[in-house]
Order: sequence, then C-alpha cells, then structure tokens
Amino acid sequence: MKSKFSSVLSGLLIAGFVLAACAPAATPQVVVQTVEVPVNNEVLVTPMPALPDEPVELTVRAFSFQLKPDRGRAGDQLRTWAAAHPNVKLNVQSVDDFGGDILTNDIAAGTAPDLVFAEAGVVQPLIVGGQIMDISPWFDLAALEEDYLPAFWQNFMALDGKLYGIYQDTEARVVYYRPDFLTEAGLEAPKNGWTYAQMREYAQKLTTTDHAGVCIGKEGYIELSMAVANGLEFGSDYTYANDAVRNYYQFLSDLMTDGSTPKEQAGLTRDQCAQLFAAGKVGMIFLHSNGITSYTIGSPALLKTEQIGVVSLPVMEDGSEYGTFGGGYMWVVPSKEYTATQLAYIEDLLKYMTSQDSQVNYALYRGFLLARKSYMDEILRLVKEDPGVSASVVGVFYPSWVEIAQNNNSPIPREANTVVYRAGLVAGLEAIQAGLSVDEAVKAAEDYFAANKK
Repeated sequence: MKSKFSSVLSGLLIAGFVLAACAPAATPQVVVQTVEVPVNNEVLVTPMPALPDEPVELTVRAFSFQLKPDRGRAGDQLRTWAAAHPNVKLNVQSVDDFGGDILTNDIAAGTAPDLVFAEAGVVQPLIVGGQIMDISPWFDLAALEEDYLPAFWQNFMALDGKLYGIYQDTEARVVYYRPDFLTEAGLEAPKNGWTYAQMREYAQKLTTTDHAGVCIGKEGYIELSMAVANGLEFGSDYTYANDAVRNYYQFLSDLMTDGSTPKEQAGLTRDQCAQLFAAGKVGMIFLHSNGITSYTIGSPALLKTEQIGVVSLPVMEDGSEYGTFGGGYMWVVPSKEYTATQLAYIEDLLKYMTSQDSQVNYALYRGFLLARKSYMDEILRLVKEDPGVSASVVGVFYPSWVEIAQNNNSPIPREANTVVYRAGLVAGLEAIQAGLSVDEAVKAAEDYFAANKK
C-alpha cells in the first residue's frame, strides 16, 4: 500500500492558478498595483448621489489570491467600481500574509491603506485596540443585526453597539465523501449529526486495497469546531487536558489504528487530502465548504458533482448539536486621518463591495457562503429557479452548506490567544499523526501554547 499511496501523492498535480501566489516570506511583502479599467468595461453600479467629482486616490489591501482571476472575485469587483468612478485612482495592494504587526504598524505610522479585506482573526485585535474606524454612521445597525447570522454579528462585526466591519463571505467545515464508494460498500449516505463511532465504522468499510477510508489532514478550524461541538468552552478554557480535546485526539488515533488512514497519509495537509479524494484514493476528507469547488471546475474537471457528498463534522455522542466553523473575510477601514472626499468614496466603495448583487455574484462564482440571511436566501432562490445555477457545483451543495453553517457554534472570542490555541490543537494532531499517544498529543499542544501564547 505504501508505494501506491506514495506514488499517487507525489504524482498528483492540480491545475495551477493563472497567477501563482508568492510563497509567504518571513516579513510580509506588499506590492502596490494600479487597477487597469478597460474602456469598454460595463458599469454595473450607480454612484452615491452628491459624490464630489474632484480627483481622489484610494488604496485597498487584500490577500493576493482574492485578486486573481481564477480564485478571487474582489479584483473584478474593484475594477467594476473603478469604472464607475473615473476621477478615482484606485491602488490595490496584494499581500500574501497579514501576519505579524504589519497592519498595526502601518496604522500607527499613518501609512495604512484606506480599506482592508482581511480575515476576522487578523482584525479583531485591532478592533478591540481602537485601530479600526467605527462605520456605524454608514449603515442601519438594527437592519444589519437582524439580517446577519448571530455568531457573526456578536463575535466579529459589532462591539459595544458600534460597527467595525462588514462580512463578505464565510464558510462551513464539513466532511466530504464519495457516494460511489458508499454504494460499493453497501452504505447509505451519513446524516448531519453523525457520531465519531459512526464515522469510524464508515471509514473501516470504505477502506479497500484501492482506496483508504479517510484522510485526516490538518487545518485548525476543523479541530476547533469538533472540540467546541463536544463541550470545549473556547474563549474561557485554554487547556487541552479536557474531554473535548482528548476525545477528538482519541478518535483520530482510532482511525489510524484501524488502518482507515494509512501511515503514508499521516501528516498530510488538508489540500493534499483533497487531492487524494479527487484522485479516488480516499473515501472521506475533512474540508472547508468551498474547498471542493477547485476540483469541480476546469475542462476536464477532476470530480463530477455526483462523485461528491457532504455531511456535518461528527460529534462524540448521539444527539449532540453538530458544529462547524465559519470564519471568513471582512472589510474594515483603518483608523487614520481622511479627507471628507476620501470618506465619501470609501463609504461608496464599501457599500458596493458588500451589496447584495455584488456579494451574491461573488459567492456564486467562488462557492462561498454568506453570513447575511437575505443574501443566502437569494442564492437558494437562484439555485432553485435558475437552471444555470442549479447545474453548477454551488447549486448542488449550497443548500447543504447553508444547513450546516446555521449550526456554527465555533466563534472566535476577542482574545489574543485564540489563534495560538487553535495552532496548539494542530500541534497535538500532528503528534497523533506521528503515532504518539493521546497523552503525548495533549502535552505537545500544551507545550506549543506555552511557548507561543501572548
């Protein structure tokens, strides 16, 4: 089995990006690009009334992959907005890593961009530290609170009755399985809320000489979601020697002991597991919801939609509320000095980027979930009524994603050590994948947290 899985893994190549992302450097590198707007670009937005037509310059910062034609939609959105505002010079900064204090230092120096599209975990400490501008005057807070899924409103955007960011997208952590393999094994499709024991049984029955039952991979948010679903009081309990974490590690250890996850697959990343899944060498994987869309596009696509099933992450005990995690990306405005003209255009750009038309098109294109109920309802309507949408991977999986995402019970508390704790969970997972015991995995997680906590 070793040579078969090793050769498959080494030989797997997924179609590259149109523009490949640079490998993150030790110090994040920011490259400024001026957005080019074709003369014949169709204008899809209506500028806000009474916007001054004097020349103005704005800078937007986003992850580089958000700006690429084959992955991100943000670049297209920005170009469309720029076409409607010819007096605005729009500079776009692409960055491969928001880590460290790069944005904090830029804000302190007055060199920060005017609008930032970043992960919630990156900007939360800045919100608490007063380094992100209150944008409450631009929005109807009561209407937004009513429309957003509660976890996102309470844990990401609002603080002390003020608004500091607007979500563009989110996702759910799920288990994907191969229905064709289930049919071969005589298994019915698993149901949301299934247990560790049930998934272990599925993994055993899906393991053959041709394919493994499950590839574990590692991500962090999946580990966190499963621990929280099984009782971890995340945000107040930063220990690892508890039943929620230990039971999860034991579950993974059992999968490896069974041979459902071959030793050749131990230590693989989430994306490497997804590649094996697409190649038909593994029956189940843990993945974020839209991660599967990379394998269902292209000509020919690596996976057909009928080769993919989706179900919630498992729970320890039958009847427990299954969990997921929905982080994602949000727009924020750094706190610094702006002119009245700059603020008017920042408000206009922010409202366009987070409008229903803009976000729904973005989500359909990229396969993301949205944190606003009305926006998700619109996508579900399109999926139901539009044959073109229904035929796509988004149309097939979106209703299941939404059902799972509504059970999001893994918020990120506004506390500096949340990311460190999540990384500690992965350190313990890696110990399990290396063949160590649950006790040794807990110790590895504790050691990581002690060495890196803030």
